[in-house]
Amino acid sequence: MGFRNKEIASLAGKKSTRAGIPNKSTQTVREAFQLLIENNLKRLQADLDKLDPKSRLQLLVQISKFVLPQLQAVALSDLRDKEDLTPVIIEIRQYDGSDPALNNTEDETD
Repeated sequence: MGFRNKEIASLAGKKSTRAGIPNKSTQTVREAFQLLIENNLKRLQADLDKLDPKSRLQLLVQISKFVLPQLQAVALSDLRDKEDLTPVIIEIRQYDGSDPALNNTEDETD
């Protein structure tokens, strides 16, 4: 069922979320959070210095979730299930000079 009124349809389209268009409220919150951190760097550093190493690391990991993008984990089994994926196994070993096929050091240009 579509909109009968073009103005209402246009307004709905402007308010809807679409792929590739950033969320304005999320951007505003990120900018405010960044400003909060920038204005309190000295206090934040002093507070971090008071913590024991374990608590300091836990806090930094928790804060990093707001700053760094999270990566999705990819399991190897996900890749093995694909039919068009052919695994390539490369064996790397040190050459001991015993293979005559690899001993051809002559220049073959005549």
